[in-house]
Amino acid sequence: ALLASVPVGAIATAVLVVNNVRDRSTDVNAGKRTLAVRFGRRFGVVEYALLLALAYAAPVVAVVAFQRSFFTLLPLLTLPIGIKLTHTLATTEGKPLNACLASTAKLLLLHGALPHLSGPNSSDRSRQAYALHLVEGAAHYPEDNWLRRDPSRPARGFSPAAR
Repeated sequence: ALLASVPVGAIATAVLVVNNVRDRSTDVNAGKRTLAVRFGRRFGVVEYALLLALAYAAPVVAVVAFQRSFFTLLPLLTLPIGIKLTHTLATTEGKPLNACLASTAKLLLLHGALPHLSGPNSSDRSRQAYALHLVEGAAHYPEDNWLRRDPSRPARGFSPAAR
């Protein structure tokens, strides 16, 4: 479980790093002491690259050291995106980095969604699994679909207008 949390933590931190690199000049003027302010823009780019490398190394370690399924390597399919984002961070400054920040957050979602093929539990210990399902309130689901809500509990939505 600890190894599985490494990519999530690393990419979530990378989102913050993009923010800090983007805002470095205004943070200096505001007296903030982020790592990008203290050690420079290049440090922030290297930190970002190392965080993504850590996120991509974790599935490999899981397969090699802990004999996990090769499906655990599915997040490696996002490696070209990670390389492109690292290049973007290294070569872009200011507000145009907003797209890099948003894309890094999307990478977090995509990277985290890929390794979730789960085989039968062959151990003597119970395994707990939790999932969050977002369902379009206006979508039609067949009567036998398990995502269908009970009519006494209609979907409410997140915006105040939907409540």
